[in-house]
Amino acid sequence: IKLHSNQVMVKNFITALLLFILTSGSLFAGGGEPFTVEFEEVNIPGAPNVHSFVFAKSNGKWLIIGGRTNGLHGFTPITAFPVSYQNKRVYVIDPNTNQVWSRELALDLPASTADALRSTNQQYVQVGNNLYVTGGYGIDSTVGQVKTLPRLTVIDVDGMINAVINSTTVSPFVKQMTDSRVQVTGGEMGYMDGYIYLFGGHNFTGVYWNTGQGTNNQVYTDSYKKFQVSVAGSTVSIDNYTQVTDTNNLHRRDLNLVNAIKPDGSEYLINYGGVFRKDIDLPFLTPIVLDGSGITVHSFDQKYNQYTTAHINLFDSTTLDMHTMFFGGTGMWYYDTVNSTTEVDSLVPFVDDISLMTRNSAGNFAELLYPNRMPGLLGTNAKFVLNDNIPQYDNGVIKMREINARTFVGYIYGGIKATAPNPGTGGMGSSSASDVILKVYIRPFWVGIQNISGEIPEGFSLMQNYPNPFNPSTKIRFAIPESGQVKLNVYNSIGQKVTELVNTNLTAGTYESTWDAQNIAGGVYFYKLETDNYSETKKMLLIK
Repeated sequence: IKLHSNQVMVKNFITALLLFILTSGSLFAGGGEPFTVEFEEVNIPGAPNVHSFVFAKSNGKWLIIGGRTNGLHGFTPITAFPVSYQNKRVYVIDPNTNQVWSRELALDLPASTADALRSTNQQYVQVGNNLYVTGGYGIDSTVGQVKTLPRLTVIDVDGMINAVINSTTVSPFVKQMTDSRVQVTGGEMGYMDGYIYLFGGHNFTGVYWNTGQGTNNQVYTDSYKKFQVSVAGSTVSIDNYTQVTDTNNLHRRDLNLVNAIKPDGSEYLINYGGVFRKDIDLPFLTPIVLDGSGITVHSFDQKYNQYTTAHINLFDSTTLDMHTMFFGGTGMWYYDTVNSTTEVDSLVPFVDDISLMTRNSAGNFAELLYPNRMPGLLGTNAKFVLNDNIPQYDNGVIKMREINARTFVGYIYGGIKATAPNPGTGGMGSSSASDVILKVYIRPFWVGIQNISGEIPEGFSLMQNYPNPFNPSTKIRFAIPESGQVKLNVYNSIGQKVTELVNTNLTAGTYESTWDAQNIAGGVYFYKLETDNYSETKKMLLIK
């Protein structure tokens, strides 16, 4: 669900205002990244092209339910959310064997039950083997009308996966209730301290857009809802329900509700982005922290990737930084690679930017635009699928300090693929459900740094790399006589930074870092050691 067409009227004013803000230096691109990120495109024959879907996983297999098979919606009743593009099948994907299975929901479930699972932009969260699904926008077969559905569905993940693989009915593994409190679409669901949180979203009372009136039939929830779910036999119940309303700050949909870890190791949630603000059709920039004590709205302005998109969450137990990386999607700010400038567009275009939001141990936020790009205008309404073998907390946040090599951390799957940043009214023909599946690798900057001496050096020193010349890797040794922030960067012959090998706090000692230049062109390179009290540069030769 993207932006209203009346944003064009405010574009010139907002553009001028925000470009002024950009010149203040609040944004920066490249440098200081806590880890590198790399992509590898893979092919899974038969995997559906779908976005805005429900996702769960078990034993390495993925469960895909609902969503849409077209691209960006239009604004007329016919083009907004055509029923013909609803995903009416449930899919199981095994990325390890490239096998795909599917089953038509109508085979096993009555229409009134299947409707909610064939809708789009549902909210969902997996807790153990239970997948909880609320709302969604689609056809209500009982009245023949497109609307937000007032359903809460509980799915036995293992049971449904096995049923689809074995071509047997999924009916025993689906339980559902009707309740107007979960009649929400476009929000997000999270789980914390034994409670489900239904955050933001809105309720369509009919078709998305009334062309004649120039209005849409939607009511924002302006709230988050906290509750528990119990299942007794075939009966599903909502228990211990509370609702917190804030019409200014929670007037959000199409947001990112991410899992997070506090410095003390406890779990909490952070909301990033979302649309639209109460006073104007522009995205929210202010993050919201949600924990057991309620919500806290922060004054920091998030510039990039404000729309629902694939993201990963990592906690650094040494620096106590909580990182969330966003992959593409849409954003009001974007980096123009042709002119090397940061631009702003109040129409919130599709972007290929990758950004990192960080909350430090003091609770302050910072934003970093990565030098990497997505391989296309991808990410909107996509899903990041975490590798089960990665060290992680119970809520799926990666234990960053336990990654000690270039590591496969998961997949980016589904979402919208666009051919232009602003596809125009309706976007029909300029975007589609993505057929791109990416494996994601990260390498923390402390990887390969070894303290090779227990003694405290007498002074700073940067040794010549060895071997030199080299192909494809070389080792760089340096010594620091005092603790502090240390950077070790590699530059090409015209002074452009090629990679950052070290950017962290180190204790006094002698260290060795390895540079793997397998994918780097041959030539002369320079490596530079920097601390608060020392700087030295040396030359090396990569022969290909």
